[in-house]
Amino acid sequence: MKIALKLRFTLITLFLATSISFAQSGRGLNQCLMTRLYDIAKETKVEGVLSNVTADTGYGRYPGMIADIRTGTDTLKVYVAPQWYIERKSITIKKDQHVIVKGSEVTYNNEALIIVRSIEYKDSKLLIRDERGIPVWSGKSLGPGFGRGQGRRNRVK
Repeated sequence: MKIALKLRFTLITLFLATSISFAQSGRGLNQCLMTRLYDIAKETKVEGVLSNVTADTGYGRYPGMIADIRTGTDTLKVYVAPQWYIERKSITIKKDQHVIVKGSEVTYNNEALIIVRSIEYKDSKLLIRDERGIPVWSGKSLGPGFGRGQGRRNRVK
């Protein structure tokens, strides 16, 4: 009887330990690298012309749109948003466009970087993050894939 009880306890403990070790943590609102770096206290406004626009993989889980902005004599590196978000919004941000960028100035890989909160170009304004620095797509099933939650919005009530 004692042996059977010990065996059950050991198996339950082993099962729980195994399931915890294989569990994956969710991304949540503040799990993205750029969201964690965003600092409201360091917000700045920059006006200039885009000199280079690329998609770079070194800024998080998905490739991000990175742009260089010429402001007179300076050139600043700007992280706009994940590439999938820009594509989904059907936005064309290209070289030689005049833009006004509002965002947080941070240091990333020993280099100055502005993480965009909003960007104004032509007659349009694109909001990337809210006033707390959290991306507008967070928690809304707007990721690049079709994971859980996509069907819930389409149900007839």
